[in-house]
Amino acid sequence: MAEFQFAIFSADNFLNPDNPGHLPIEDGTHLSELSSGDTLTWLSGGTSASVTVVDNANSIFDEAHSNQTLAANVNFNGSSYGAGQVVTPSYILVLSGSDGNSYRLMSFNFSPNSGLQEPDAAAWLGDIPPPGTVLTVTGEQNPTGASGPDFNLIAPCFTRGARIATRDGAKRVETLRPGVKVQTETGHYSEILWIGSKQFDLHALTANPRLWPVRICAGALGNGLPERDLLVSRQHRMLVSSRIALRMFGQADVLIPAIRLTALPGIAIDTNVTEVEYFHILLANHEVVFAEDAATESLYTGKGTLAALSPEAREEIMAIFPELTAPDYVPVAARYTPDGAKQKRLIQRHLKNRQPVQGMTERV
Repeated sequence: MAEFQFAIFSADNFLNPDNPGHLPIEDGTHLSELSSGDTLTWLSGGTSASVTVVDNANSIFDEAHSNQTLAANVNFNGSSYGAGQVVTPSYILVLSGSDGNSYRLMSFNFSPNSGLQEPDAAAWLGDIPPPGTVLTVTGEQNPTGASGPDFNLIAPCFTRGARIATRDGAKRVETLRPGVKVQTETGHYSEILWIGSKQFDLHALTANPRLWPVRICAGALGNGLPERDLLVSRQHRMLVSSRIALRMFGQADVLIPAIRLTALPGIAIDTNVTEVEYFHILLANHEVVFAEDAATESLYTGKGTLAALSPEAREEIMAIFPELTAPDYVPVAARYTPDGAKQKRLIQRHLKNRQPVQGMTERV
């Protein structure tokens, strides 16, 4: 089961020259009535709401599924929708903005998709354009199966200010450059091949709540780790090193997404930051590295992670690792990551037994 949250916007946030006051209607081909070259203008400032969707299958928001429901009541545009209400998308517009950037806009329905319907709302997938941006249709997607948006796709990353262990001591992540050697858990130093970053302001964080970072307070992982508060993206994985993990999985060290650790005291989603800048560190291999002295991961080059990066970042990484384009390429993970249900049981057992999650972490 997955749970994901995003902002929805009513038609009064847009100028639609072809149908003023309305969002583009689905035309019966599982796409919108718009054609390539048609335009919308993003006005902003209209009706909006935050919705949390529970999906009993996975984290992909699929037009064809009826197991995607509201987690809580929502009041929107004069109507009330109760928890358990089925919700679906019907199309995704690929848009070129007058500001020179590309955007994706998804339709949203408070109902199972039936075709030939006007959406109840729309949601931005990724960045939100500045108010007044004219958006030209360049393509469209039918959000079903693998083409549906995966709301777990946020590349694992550190935030500005995090101190990373290097050959020359702990360095703030924003000061690192390709060629710098970072310390790994196995005792060697691995050279940074690529580093990327992306900044989100308060408007973007509020509109897309899954962008809020997870704050791991000093000492929350046990044994005084991390040494200072550490902020990471929700899917950034931290090392759990304990006898509980050893009993459950036959290995003491496993990687767990930060969002799963929010069940522990001192770890929570931080909605108080007004902006966040995320940094990705790519090494020759996926490695366990150290941030604020806590064991965590470098960038993993799996397909899900790469899909969450910008096209420019993907292109740069593909130039470094052309083998990533091979259909049979499977990256080697630094440590095992259990599935979601096992992650939950692992954290519950640490809570029940009051055991630190980094109780056995050692540097070689």
